Amino acid sequence: MKAMMMASELVDINDDDCLLRLISEKHVNECKDKDGNGSWRLTTAMFQCSSLSDGESRSTMSVNIKKLIEEAKLNPRTFMISGSYVGVVSFSAGNVRKEGMEAIHDPIADNRYHGGVFSTKRSDGRLSGFQKSYLTRIANLLTGPEGYKSKDA
Repeated sequence: MKAMMMASELVDINDDDCLLRLISEKHVNECKDKDGNGSWRLTTAMFQCSSLSDGESRSTMSVNIKKLIEEAKLNPRTFMISGSYVGVVSFSAGNVRKEGMEAIHDPIADNRYHGGVFSTKRSDGRLSGFQKSYLTRIANLLTGPEGYKSKDA
């Protein structure tokens, strides 16, 4: 259910703003090198858009907006991690926009920090396979599954 907010309460997302996406345990694959050292890899399914609800004209991928979480004096590394969520990745709105996507503030009833990312190249907003693959490459690990290493570590 969408939160009822006045247009003046919506926040513009700047290119340098950081967007956060929760990592579900089903969207992380463990990889081992020849020495048996483990690392992690995100699946492109992690960047799937939600299904369209009644009255919605486009799908969006849920994100949280880091600057709004920090303004509320909350920790973006742990905000809303529970259940099957095991971590958080980040990426900039500017990088999203470079590949034909848009980022918007889209608060929902229980989360005023919520935003959405959608494709500007498709009328239904769904991200293409290329766009999802791009997000797996640019995503930075803020916090992740215990024992996993960043792909760049």
